[in-house]
Amino acid sequence: MDLRSLKIAECFESPTNPRGTKFEGQEFAELVASIKEKGILVPVLARPHKNKFEVVAGNRRLRAAKQAGLEEIPAHVSEMTDIEAREAQIVENLQRADVHPLEEGAAYRNLIEQSGYDVEAVAAKVGKSESYVRNRLVLTNLIKPAQKAFRDDIITASHASMVARLDEKKQKDALQFLNVSHNDQWRNVPSANDLREWIQQETYRAAMDTPPWQNDEEMKATLGGCEECKGKGGDLFGKAAADACTNPKCFANRMAAYIEAKLQANPKLISISGDYSGADGLIGSGQYHEINGKKDGCDHSEKAIIVLGRGIGHTKTICRAPECDKHWAHRSPGGHYKPTPEERAARKKQREQDKKDAEKAAKDVTTALQGIKLPLPQKHMDVLYDLVFEKAGYSTYQPLCRLLGITVEKDKDGRRDYAAALRKFAETHGNLGKVRMIFALLLPLYWDDERKKLLKRLR
Repeated sequence: MDLRSLKIAECFESPTNPRGTKFEGQEFAELVASIKEKGILVPVLARPHKNKFEVVAGNRRLRAAKQAGLEEIPAHVSEMTDIEAREAQIVENLQRADVHPLEEGAAYRNLIEQSGYDVEAVAAKVGKSESYVRNRLVLTNLIKPAQKAFRDDIITASHASMVARLDEKKQKDALQFLNVSHNDQWRNVPSANDLREWIQQETYRAAMDTPPWQNDEEMKATLGGCEECKGKGGDLFGKAAADACTNPKCFANRMAAYIEAKLQANPKLISISGDYSGADGLIGSGQYHEINGKKDGCDHSEKAIIVLGRGIGHTKTICRAPECDKHWAHRSPGGHYKPTPEERAARKKQREQDKKDAEKAAKDVTTALQGIKLPLPQKHMDVLYDLVFEKAGYSTYQPLCRLLGITVEKDKDGRRDYAAALRKFAETHGNLGKVRMIFALLLPLYWDDERKKLLKRLR
């Protein structure tokens, strides 16, 4: 490894940077200020690539150096393969506290797919536990709206972890339950415990139609239950409908008692999850192979009962033995993620589609921007005005109202709509008022030398 100074013009950011490309905010501004004063204290890690240098680790420092006006940057330069570069990024970057869990999970997954490492090997390289790495991998199952809600801090890591374990349809339902589509500062997002209860109720609701004890009269009598469970009060829809029981609380109690009875009767019965990745240390469906019929059997088969998630209460025969060539020829169980050829093909197809979508988005944005002329037509003024309001938030609206001396009364629910008050204040002065409000929303609210310079330039 060679330590040298590289011309910034010859460096480019690694496209596989696990920290992502979103570098902004107060911390990044402070880094730029520090670099202006002291320079780069910690060299970046780079590798030669097509007559230039790819910054494998240190993209944030590279971008800050550009913004600070530096022409060169110190770097440790080393020849690395793609896999070695990816591994270096994992070790170098992902141990930082500010890496988003989604970026971390994607980096782990890419490393596993590209290098053939299993979860145990990745965990050892980054100094994390296997459960930690596995939980980050689970986040890569989030659908795009859920990823956005997580990145925008609308939902927490606890929310995201639970949502990621659901199938695509249920994830959409969960996001609706979490009110993520309500685009205002008064959005009321249920707690992680509320989400856990909702998932449990949804799971029970799906299981209520065909409970595992449906045809076991002795078990029904042992479990007891409400009037519906006992087949009473079914005059309207018949006894069969009453047997299903539509009371989630009652059903949950009976299900818990049923599972406990099964485990006591057969101590060798393995507890598993019906979801892709099991919570609370359970074995998820991605970690075992379900055996269907005698022809699919093997010497490593085990009996298991689903104690959480889809199919709760039902028993099945599974194989989770790494040495079983029949069921694990292409994938290794126990959470050691290794994609099948079909999964590789699907992810390649998805990457190609993402590339096409990105190219189309870039073309659409370029076309739209080229349509902007000066002086601004009214429709473009209104778009700019609305965009700036969307980018701002409560933390900007409230202090700006106070700064401008705008009184905001409470509504009937005891809330103050600061954004509406700012719009009303601006629009009383027409387009000039809108332009002034745009500058007001974009200016830093804190007093520092940068703000003073900006205000001086406006005078």
